Amino acid sequence: MDADGKEIWVTEDVDKAEMFAQFYTNIFTVESDDGPMIEMQSEAVCEEIVGSLDMILKRLKKNKS
Repeated sequence: MDADGKEIWVTEDVDKAEMFAQFYTNIFTVESDDGPMIEMQSEAVCEEIVGSLDMILKRLKKNKS
């Protein structure tokens, strides 16, 4: 539709590309940089996880049965 609300037919590739660009730029919103403030909730560090491939395979096999 044109600015007056009349239906128009677009046949040229360039015109089609411009119509799609105009359509899609009207859909999306512009996000502001003022997002929510994210703070660290904890500074705790996990202990080192110790395990072997055999130990993992054994647990997986146990859970599978």
